[in-house]
Amino acid sequence: SPEWGCDMMMNPKKMALSHEAQGAMVTVRCVCGDEDRESAYRIRRDVLVRGGGVSARRELDRLDDEDCWHYLAFLDRKPVGTARARHMANGAIEVERVAVLPEYRGRGVGAALMEFISRDLKDHATRLLVRARLPCVSFFESHGFRAIGPEYRDDMGTFVRDMAYQAFEAVPHVAAGRMMPDARR
Repeated sequence: SPEWGCDMMMNPKKMALSHEAQGAMVTVRCVCGDEDRESAYRIRRDVLVRGGGVSARRELDRLDDEDCWHYLAFLDRKPVGTARARHMANGAIEVERVAVLPEYRGRGVGAALMEFISRDLKDHATRLLVRARLPCVSFFESHGFRAIGPEYRDDMGTFVRDMAYQAFEAVPHVAAGRMMPDARR
C-alpha cells in the first residue's frame, strides 16, 4: 500500500517523469524519505496555509499517514510542487493538496505533476477525482478533468467544484456529483 516512501521502487520506469519546460528541467516523482516529506510539507504550508488561508491544523492532517501516495515536483532539482492522492471508499482516488510555489507557476510544474499522477494511478482506481477551488478549475480542465457537479462550499467555506479525469471515465462505478465525506473511509 502507498505511504510516505517510494512504493514505485519495483518499477523504475514509473519512478519519475522529466521534461524540459521553458528552458528548465521539471521532474516529478513519488516522495522518498524524510527530506522529501519535509519539502512537500513546506510547499503545502507556503501555498495552502499562508497563501490559501487554510488552517495549518486542517492542512497537515492525519490522512497524510494513511493510504496515500505523495508526489514532489522539482524545477532544476529544487522542490517547487507537491500533491497527494488518496483512496476513497468507492474505488476512486482523489488527488488532493496540489500546490506549486507561486514564483514557479506557469512553467510547466503543475502540468508535469498532473501528468505523472494520472499515469501513476491509472492501474489503481476506477476513477481519478479532484476537488478544485474555482480559480483552479480551468487548470484542471486543460489537463483532462471535467466537472461532475455544481459549484458548492466545502467544509472550510471555500467554493469548489468536483472534477473527474476523463481518461478514467470508461468505468462508471461512481455516480456523478458531490464527493460526500461519508463516502470516504
